[in-house]
Amino acid sequence: MRVSQFTRVFAVAACAALVTAVSAAPAFAQQSSLRGKVVDQAGNPVEGATVKLEAAGGGYDTAFEVTTNDRGEWFKGGLAGFGGVWKLTVTKGDLSAVKNNVRAQLGAVTPVDDIVVMPGGAAAAANDPANLTEEEIEKRNKETEALNKLFTDASADFDAGNYDGAIAKINTMIEGLPDCDVCYNLLGDINMKKGDLEAAEAGYLKAIELAPDKPGPYNALASIYNTQRKFEEAAAMSEKASNLTGGDPATGSGGGDASASYNQGIALWNAGKAAEAEAAFQRATELDPKNADAHYWLGMARFNQGKLKEAKTPFETYLKLEPDGENAATAKALLAQIGG
Repeated sequence: MRVSQFTRVFAVAACAALVTAVSAAPAFAQQSSLRGKVVDQAGNPVEGATVKLEAAGGGYDTAFEVTTNDRGEWFKGGLAGFGGVWKLTVTKGDLSAVKNNVRAQLGAVTPVDDIVVMPGGAAAAANDPANLTEEEIEKRNKETEALNKLFTDASADFDAGNYDGAIAKINTMIEGLPDCDVCYNLLGDINMKKGDLEAAEAGYLKAIELAPDKPGPYNALASIYNTQRKFEEAAAMSEKASNLTGGDPATGSGGGDASASYNQGIALWNAGKAAEAEAAFQRATELDPKNADAHYWLGMARFNQGKLKEAKTPFETYLKLEPDGENAATAKALLAQIGG
């Protein structure tokens, strides 16, 4: 079964006892992004400014250009690895600014302080007076490579079931990069797999503190709180994740995120809203057809509404995906009741 976050939920259903479901390990993106805003000396946004990003040292011989929108905002994604150290040059007419030594964090959208453009390039020193030497840049990039390797090795330990080894490596990485939200997110995933929900919760909460605009940790917390039968907290986390992915919590839509839709469905189910839960589980199966649990709960939502014939296909799909799954006996019993 392939789900973007670990998912472990409990719910009371017709003909079913307390039910638990666990997903496979998530994958972790190795790309980085930078975002920021360009303003004038009065603090007003500057629309149409060109932001040139040049990689400094570390073997990255590349540059990109983006343009600010009507709010002065700019964004550049798809930066490989940690992205090394970047130099940002902003120009519009006679206005310009330079910001040196900007580091893109692995797997994250790193915010950059507002860049103030001034006439004649006078903003270079105002924005960032520090200028690294080639030796300093080389040292920083070597440190970055070492941190990147730690993360890769920790992920490998995680996949191999060496959870304590993975945790030790991530904690070492955090010592060198205390604002690494993906590190704390991985700590949450590892501890979730270990069954240490308290430590997992702490990891996800720290990841949210560092990067509140990422839906993943909210989805994971929704799963934890459902496990602990803290349904109100679970619903709140699921709603936040749904909003971040462009979904509509009122209708159970998780936007383009299968995990968000699934967790929203669980929250709606626990609130006794079978029809809304059905829509959320339907959306989850469309986004991730291999999510067996989403098919199972879609069947349960339909069965509870008396839609017996419509419940048949989801139960059958669940059994194809998880013939020996922990909900298999219930699915078979309900299919026997539905009949041909």
